[in-house]
Amino acid sequence: MLSWLSCLPAERGLPILLPPKADPKITNTPSRATLASTVVSLQSRISLHYNTNIAMSTLLAIPRELREGILHYLTLPPTVFESSARTEKVKMATSGGANNTKATELSDTELDEAVERSGDDGMTLRLTLEVQRQRRNAFGFFIPVREDLSPRFLALLPLMKDARKLKIVLWPGFDWWNGPPQASPLELWRQRKALLNQPNTEQLSEADSIGSRNTGSKPDDVTVAVGKILDQLPAVEELDLSILIATSDLFGWDLPDVKWEKIQPWLDAPISKTIKKDLRSVLRALTSVWHWPGSELASQQPFYVQKETRSNFTSNKWRVERQAGWRTPMFEHLRHLAALGLPDTSVNETFERIDV
Repeated sequence: MLSWLSCLPAERGLPILLPPKADPKITNTPSRATLASTVVSLQSRISLHYNTNIAMSTLLAIPRELREGILHYLTLPPTVFESSARTEKVKMATSGGANNTKATELSDTELDEAVERSGDDGMTLRLTLEVQRQRRNAFGFFIPVREDLSPRFLALLPLMKDARKLKIVLWPGFDWWNGPPQASPLELWRQRKALLNQPNTEQLSEADSIGSRNTGSKPDDVTVAVGKILDQLPAVEELDLSILIATSDLFGWDLPDVKWEKIQPWLDAPISKTIKKDLRSVLRALTSVWHWPGSELASQQPFYVQKETRSNFTSNKWRVERQAGWRTPMFEHLRHLAALGLPDTSVNETFERIDV
């Protein structure tokens, strides 16, 4: 009757109690009540052992919220999670130029972003400005106007106010490369005739009339923008100013053969209207950028480099070194530039300038 007790699983550290073997000398056998108490004691010990193992489980020892999260992921269908993000692909329609431009800007594959990142050294603070650059909307092209600094720049100002090296990347539009608006010869003749017809007016030369016309001229937009940034970053000592232009625009726009001819007044003038006491050196570079066919890399080649070094802080004297020209190794490899017949113009001069 008691043979089924020997078939119970033997737990670790839990002995199995079996009834003693029958002794021929002992005539009395255990009572039914004694056997029942033995079975109850054995069952209670087995139950207590199982409950102890469950309480020591690692899964039950962690917080309930985390445990439910683990169980939630375990019950999901089998899915492979890659360790690296997949490349985002943007489907571009064949019609609608504006939408295509927006999709390209969102994917960070446009020429502007590639060129700006290619010149980073990982240490210098870089800011990007657009000056008189046209934008396209549903009603055509327009030039946005901003009088104040952007909120994003002001929000990051506490992190970069102590920067000593600054690089500003500029994307000017055609209006800036074409120089300030010039009055036509007919308009100059009308202004001179109006001055001469006034009573008690002395004879004015052509130079005087031009000088009076230019007295209230509008300051250069690049000078104004750079000046506002330097006002917020007074600790800057080295300034790198890169003027970028696409090669297709450089030779497609209606500009003189000497591309820097109409912005020469800006190259001759100080970088800012106000004197910056900590500024030591300024580097201005006019750079042409383009995309190589079949490649995602952007190439760039400066064709005008002007380095300004402050030699005397008391008198605010600057030493200016200029080098410019089209006969560079990069431009020689572009076949379509050779067909344009560019003039063999080169600049290599050094002089001193005193800013007041």
